[in-house]
Amino acid sequence: MKRRDFLTALASAIAASGYLPLLAQVQRQAREAPRPARQMRNIFTRPPAIEPITGFLPSFHGVNDGSINSGEYELTYTAVIWAGVDSKTNRTQTREGGSLVLKRRQDGNRSLYTVDQKRQHGRRINHIHADCISAGLNDALMEWRVTSSFSEARTGNEIPELALAEKGTVRDNVIRLNDGRTDAEFLATGPVLSQWSVLGMLAKGAFEKTPVRFELMHELSVFKPGQMLKYTGEIQIPLAAGDVDLHCYAQTGYGVLPTHYLVDTAGRVQLITQSMLNWALQKVT
Repeated sequence: MKRRDFLTALASAIAASGYLPLLAQVQRQAREAPRPARQMRNIFTRPPAIEPITGFLPSFHGVNDGSINSGEYELTYTAVIWAGVDSKTNRTQTREGGSLVLKRRQDGNRSLYTVDQKRQHGRRINHIHADCISAGLNDALMEWRVTSSFSEARTGNEIPELALAEKGTVRDNVIRLNDGRTDAEFLATGPVLSQWSVLGMLAKGAFEKTPVRFELMHELSVFKPGQMLKYTGEIQIPLAAGDVDLHCYAQTGYGVLPTHYLVDTAGRVQLITQSMLNWALQKVT
């Protein structure tokens, strides 16, 4: 063996054994250095209110007719599910994943809500039906009944063991729930709303300057306290027919992803964005 080859082999063996720490460290770092991650850039990360649905917006026209001024209306939404980012267009990919029909009626100083919501969860469909009574400027909850059921997406067959029926009330800041077998109580420190009654509250358009603090009954079954709804200003959104200015409200709080409500000047909530699950208004009657 030539002297040069011998010395090279010897140095490599010593380095591998840790006797040349600097050289060994450099070699180890080279081996362990992470490979550069593939960069996925979304062209609309500002404002964040539209980031999850940038691929959907070019096909969305918005709803320009249908009055909600009387306080009695029916809103129909489509669920827009985030499904990644297109590496060619840098826009999000989305798919339809359900529907929401919300009816609101006035009965004196009370608001009556009827909700039918369908969402796809993998191979199953979840259907929620709810009837609620609300009151006050915030459309705060007073009492409600809600049923939740699942069916197989392919066959439509219901899954009885996943069915749930609950009723609830709010009295003197105490939330009471009953599912026919057990009772639960929660203490609220402010008005109690569902995510659906937030739409009715925003339609009244009285909250641009003062943030609203409330407690959330998510889908009328899960208590999520410490919520705040804050007006963040007017933003320009690129829709199918051109750029449109919408008022943006941001909801943050315990147990929820930041949620943005994009509202037109007539009080119609055109878009609701929340990362994976988003909603787009389809019809007002």
